[in-house]
Amino acid sequence: MGVSIETMVTKLKIYEGILMRLCEYLGINVYDQTIDSRISSKAVLNDRFVRFLEENRDFFKRYHDDYYRSKSPEVIAQTINRKTQEVEEFLMVEFPDFFNQGKFIQEKENKLKYFSSYEIDFKLGNQKRINTNMLGVAAWHLGLKQQMVIENLNQHLYAKLG
Repeated sequence: MGVSIETMVTKLKIYEGILMRLCEYLGINVYDQTIDSRISSKAVLNDRFVRFLEENRDFFKRYHDDYYRSKSPEVIAQTINRKTQEVEEFLMVEFPDFFNQGKFIQEKENKLKYFSSYEIDFKLGNQKRINTNMLGVAAWHLGLKQQMVIENLNQHLYAKLG
């Protein structure tokens, strides 16, 4: 018997929404990775995708924990190994209400709770600093999807897994 989405997210200790969100950034439609036609958390995942998730469990968990954690520009910069000024400049454009005269408003820190530091890293571009053994996570971190180098991530993912 296969592994359902529901079972997999429990095993990874992440919320289903996080799985969907992160896979979306990786260019992976989770429901395209099922062996049945159901669109539900009970859908059974194919073995290759289960292996991909298991081999990258640490990253999925880090993403999950970061997404739900309150953070400041300094914490984000430390998490993604970037300069605080670079992160602040990005946040000033994306979240101008979090700044007053160019300074981050500390009381708004908890509002950065539902945004991932890794998404900011992805949007800022590539820096080769996280070793992964799977193409999807590596592609996201290296900015390949952003640079349109990988047009069909699933095809390449399966070539790597095959």
